[in-house]
Amino acid sequence: QLAEPSDEECGWISNEFQSAPFQTLLSEFLAVRQALLDEHDHDRRGRLLDRWRKFQATHVGKATT
Repeated sequence: QLAEPSDEECGWISNEFQSAPFQTLLSEFLAVRQALLDEHDHDRRGRLLDRWRKFQATHVGKATT
């Protein structure tokens, strides 16, 4: 079982969740997820997944806080 995060760790987590890079990532993820839920065409779904992969490639791991 994991220990409860310390106050310092909770502060760090809160700051990360509220950061612009995380909010950008979350927003794009939710947009692509919703589009996938609404899309049934195989080719269009593939384009949506390509959009997500390209977004991740340019945003994930690039942010510094």
